Amino acid sequence: MDFPGLSKLSKSASLLLPAGKKLALKAGEIVEGKVLKRLSASTILIQLKNQNIEAKTEIPLSPGDIIRFQVALAAGQIRLKRLGLVSGAVSLEQELAKILQGFSGSTLNAAEINRILMQLKHLPAPIRKLLPDLSVLDSFMQNMAGLSGEQLKKLFESSGLFFEAKLKRQLLLENGAEASTAKHIIQGDLKGTLLAIADLLQNKQVQVAFAKFNMDQDELLDAIQTLLKQISCNQVQSKLNDISQIFLPFLGKWLKEGSMVFRQSEEDQSLPPEERRYACTLHLELEKAGKLSTHIQMQAGRFYLRFIAENRAFVTLLQEQTAVLKQQLTAAGIPCAAFVVSHQEKILEAQALSDRIDVRI
Repeated sequence: MDFPGLSKLSKSASLLLPAGKKLALKAGEIVEGKVLKRLSASTILIQLKNQNIEAKTEIPLSPGDIIRFQVALAAGQIRLKRLGLVSGAVSLEQELAKILQGFSGSTLNAAEINRILMQLKHLPAPIRKLLPDLSVLDSFMQNMAGLSGEQLKKLFESSGLFFEAKLKRQLLLENGAEASTAKHIIQGDLKGTLLAIADLLQNKQVQVAFAKFNMDQDELLDAIQTLLKQISCNQVQSKLNDISQIFLPFLGKWLKEGSMVFRQSEEDQSLPPEERRYACTLHLELEKAGKLSTHIQMQAGRFYLRFIAENRAFVTLLQEQTAVLKQQLTAAGIPCAAFVVSHQEKILEAQALSDRIDVRI
């Protein structure tokens, strides 16, 4: 199936649609389309990513068909390779939503994550020696204090969200040969490292070592499996909601719970990158100060910040220290064009999810 109106061709492309809209597609991406009607013997109207577009087809398709495709970019065209009809007209979204039900109870809070990590960190030295990937796992555990943008980027790329895609890409690059760099990919990814540890925990020699120290490796294996389920759950949610939702185990004694949401304004896609608006919402639940939401918007190199807290005393403290905070932010490369602190009786995280979300951590 081919599409007209191709604006860019590389590893990703955009279809130009009426009213200035664009439909972004990536090579290798799996998409699902619903045939709305036949326009001619070789042209159909298809709904793809909530957009109605015309497409040329070389295969017979009927109105109402829900079909899964794989995106290919070649010879100046976007081509969709048919992977098959979705049985019973069940959409990919419905299938993913059903899969998500199987992840019930896999979401961990900060205290549970910290407990599991401490279990791993304080294993006896002879056991840790049999589990060399534990030292690799330590590299993924970050304290939020002093975290740089480059570190955050690396953590995002190694979060497990792209693990299978990285392995598949490597196999394709090596033309189906045994992946010589598979170990490097596994050790450079949180999901790969957790899978390696889970595999070793079932090793007979490791089980004997646990028994020698009167410890139960099954309890630790269950904890690892729970972390893996959390990552898999995020992968499914990312596909279902067309976002990148990842799990990063940040640590901090002052932190009870937290999440970050990064956005890029959909209306700014036609503007140069330096003129686009980018936003980040940081939700934190602090041990002493309670819930705090920080909303940051960047445009043309200037930052606009708003802090919302439930604790009135904390709001007062932030207001009193505004000048100091602005100086510290400027020194860190975040010049503030606006700095607002306000109180709210109850902070609802969903309030910050009204724009298009690109990355949720």
